[in-house]
Amino acid sequence: MTWLRAFAALTLTASVFAETPLPEAAVSILENDGEVRAAAFSPDGKVLATAGERGVVRLWDGESGEGLRSLKGLPDPVSAVSFSRTGKFVVASDDTGAIRRWEAGSGKERKPASLRAGLRALAHDPRNDLLACGGGNSLMEVLALPSFDREERYNIDKAGFLIGNNEGNLEALAYSRDGYLLGGCGGPNLAVFDIASGDRLLQVTEAGAGLHAFAFSPDRQLAAAGCEDGRVRVWEIASGLELIAITSGKSPVRSIAFSRDGSFVASGADDGVVRFWDLEAGGEATPLKGHKKGVTCVAVSPGGKTIATGGLDGIAILWKATVDRDPPTPPDEAKTVRLWEDFASPDSARAWRAVVPLAAGGAKTVAYVRAKLDAQAAPERVASLLKDLDAEAADTRDAGQAELERLGRLAEKPVREALAAAASAEHRGRIEAVIASWDAFERLTPPIRRWLRAVTALEKIGGDEARAAIEAIARNTPSATERGAAKRALKRMKAGK
Repeated sequence: MTWLRAFAALTLTASVFAETPLPEAAVSILENDGEVRAAAFSPDGKVLATAGERGVVRLWDGESGEGLRSLKGLPDPVSAVSFSRTGKFVVASDDTGAIRRWEAGSGKERKPASLRAGLRALAHDPRNDLLACGGGNSLMEVLALPSFDREERYNIDKAGFLIGNNEGNLEALAYSRDGYLLGGCGGPNLAVFDIASGDRLLQVTEAGAGLHAFAFSPDRQLAAAGCEDGRVRVWEIASGLELIAITSGKSPVRSIAFSRDGSFVASGADDGVVRFWDLEAGGEATPLKGHKKGVTCVAVSPGGKTIATGGLDGIAILWKATVDRDPPTPPDEAKTVRLWEDFASPDSARAWRAVVPLAAGGAKTVAYVRAKLDAQAAPERVASLLKDLDAEAADTRDAGQAELERLGRLAEKPVREALAAAASAEHRGRIEAVIASWDAFERLTPPIRRWLRAVTALEKIGGDEARAAIEAIARNTPSATERGAAKRALKRMKAGK
């Protein structure tokens, strides 16, 4: 199977590079003013902004690469660029903390602002006229537009966004596509917040790690980071599990972006190569080679058809991207059972990559999951799990205990009856541990991992029956983690995202 089979090469538009052969798969080469350090598409994908070394922001046609206009006014190299939620305005900042705002259509500059030095990241709220700004000492501010007044309604701990103790720099900042989450990374730290509640949903802190780039998947289930050691790392936000750690070579990864459907991640590194990683099937697709120096920024157009990259060689390149996969084959009964078991695997990547094949089963998969849900607390199944607690094999005992802990008080009556009749110290100790777990902090056991994957597969299947199954999980599962995942999936399905 080929994950990224075709990147169509088109004819170069007007450019000073007209006499230079286009790299394979490139649409257009865009001349910039010195090193390119930031790039962003407008919300409708019609305009691309690039900026960098000489404080100039250039606007281009997002499909052809034709130059539209240049925006000037920043005294130092541009560190970040972002479009407003409507695409009417483009905002850029530089290393001194200066912020400039222009009308994208006319190039007219509007009211400027200035924050602290070391400003490195900008992100527009997709739902409101707010601008998040981040930089040195892991600090983050939210500014109301067009006034640039500080917005105090956010519950997020803005002073020390990453870990709360001002360690390291906030190098990247992004909103989820629906605007409900805000995340960022820098140094050894990564954080994701729920904007409404201010809750920290994901925290990664690893001494010695260097995290440079950050991105949300379109469905806001995943957060990805580009690393100093050449890896691209992907976490599931709901569970905190690191799903995949991809080795991209030895060069630091400075930029990452998800495809429009969330199936692959594009990464740009100091070796000048843009790589594509298939998250659902695994493996690397055909890389893009056209930059002579390090790639500093990667942006995927909202429609997912165009990719823009910028580099230290002073150019940006537009690429035409087409993902071409062989459709997954619906699993037979035996494979369905194997995939269901993979959902609980301690190998997070293996569990995640079982989602698409199982989802290919459509209505049969929905029926299979519903049967598992309906049978989970059936008396005969609970009796079997209780028997497993006294099995000879330790793996069987562990699996039975994990499932009974997940079922919690749904299985309380038979569990307590079994405690009174326990025939061995091992059996009694296991049952007591199950009962004690019901009031303890919920651990991410293999059964909970399985049901998180089940929710993801049902959401991919879509339709009324799959939605009804997710609603049943949201109502009937004893796990708060599972209920939360189901409710978020229902919210996305309702919004059509």
